[in-house]
This record gives sequence, C-alpha cells and structure tokens, in this order.
Amino acid sequence: MKQIITTLLTTLALMLTACGQGTSAPLKDVVGIKINEANQSIYSTDASIQLSATVTYDDNSTDDVTEYVEWKSSTDKLTVSTSGVVSVGFYNGGDSNISIAYETLTDGPVNIALIPMKDFNITVSDGGTPASGDQPLLATGIFEDNTSRVILRNILWDLNNSATISIEGNDTLITLLSGDTKITASMFIYDNDYNQTEEIIYTAP
Repeated sequence: MKQIITTLLTTLALMLTACGQGTSAPLKDVVGIKINEANQSIYSTDASIQLSATVTYDDNSTDDVTEYVEWKSSTDKLTVSTSGVVSVGFYNGGDSNISIAYETLTDGPVNIALIPMKDFNITVSDGGTPASGDQPLLATGIFEDNTSRVILRNILWDLNNSATISIEGNDTLITLLSGDTKITASMFIYDNDYNQTEEIIYTAP
C-alpha cells in the first residue's frame, strides 16, 4: 500500500508541475486541497457514492486531483478508493469520516452517515398466481427514515432444494421447482449488532 501511495503522490507532483515544463512560465505551487462534497448520507444497502477533490495553486487556479490524493476512511464501515469512490461494507448503520492528504496538506473530514435498515421482507412477485419456473424475487427494506427501498446488496439467499437464484441487472429472479421451497434471506451477516433473517415458504404447483 505504501508503494502505491508513493506512486500516486509522485504522479500528482508531476501533474501539478508539468504545466511549467518546456516554457518560460514559472512553476505553480500547491497551496491547498479540498474535498468538493459536504457531509451526506447513504442507505446501508446502497453500493457506493463518488467524492472528488480539487487542488488550488498559488495563482488561484485549480485542477481536479480526485485520483491523485490519498483518500482515508476513519472506520471499516465504509471503504474509499484512490478514485474517491466510497463503498458500503457489511454494516447496518454508523458514520465514517472521509479525508484526503497530499504531502503536508490535508482536508476533511466529510462525514458519511449510513442510514440503518430497521426491518425487511421478501416476496415472490408471481402476480398472485403461484407458479414454478422463473419468478421475480423481491426483498424490500424499511429504513430508519421510514423509507422503503428494494434491496440488492448485503443480502445472502439460501434455498432448501435445487431451486436457483440469479441477479439480472436490478432484478433478482428465482427458478422455482414444483412443491415447497423455503426461501431464506439474511442481511448484514457480519454485523453482530444488526444481522437479520427472514424466510418464507413458497408452494408452486
């Protein structure tokens, strides 16, 4: 990781000084870096959000340096990459502070709050007529702000027979067999304070 960070900082230094190479114009000094976004929230089942960073030179000009600064997260509830993408982990709720650094310059933190899920349910959306074969499988979460949202991440499916589950884009499909299928969904299995499990029995003719 240290080698990767060193490479990124070297690249940034070259990028920030390249404007003066081969010309008579003086090199510009970096006087500040800044995360462009303010504090924000993200649902604990979402995928990611994008943050960006800007550098300011001594002549008040600016550049986008999102991919050249060192990004840090204060907790493992959220991870952040060198491109400023903040990814949600396996936790249901909690805050993380995101900061950036370049040499002796720093900025942040920007607080990212995870909105926790209070409950969830699973249904087979068969239009009211039980059937075998491919059927939409829906998991819906109810969050602390009373918002209901379809869940696509941080969910572990388990079936008691040879039925199968597949993800196609933003849709979850289950291929059902005739007879009873016990469908179990577990959420946040690595978060001991918040893990939840729901199950239904679906009977297809």
